[in-house]
Amino acid sequence: RQCNLHQKGVNSFAWCNSYRFIASCGEERHIALWNAYTCKAMTYLYGHNTSVQDIVLNEEKNHLISLGTDKIVKVWDIRTYKCVQTIIDKTTYRPENRLTAMLYDCKTN
Repeated sequence: RQCNLHQKGVNSFAWCNSYRFIASCGEERHIALWNAYTCKAMTYLYGHNTSVQDIVLNEEKNHLISLGTDKIVKVWDIRTYKCVQTIIDKTTYRPENRLTAMLYDCKTN
């Protein structure tokens, strides 16, 4: 089965067991939340100004966390589909000034 919710490449995806959806992100500046059984979009999360590089879920707190290629992290409430926090990383990294992935560890939080 083919799902065409992204016109460009997909960078990351995550399964939400609590709400039974897949979140995916890519070269577009949004995150797609979609029903894995029907391949239909439930909603899109808009708010990033660049491509979305990675996403992770914190199901215990109902949060989806996304990382833009501009090093901006957004925390989304997956019940209301609203951005609840924006974190701007102003650190300069060498040799390339970018972040490519993130990890959420529920045991340290």
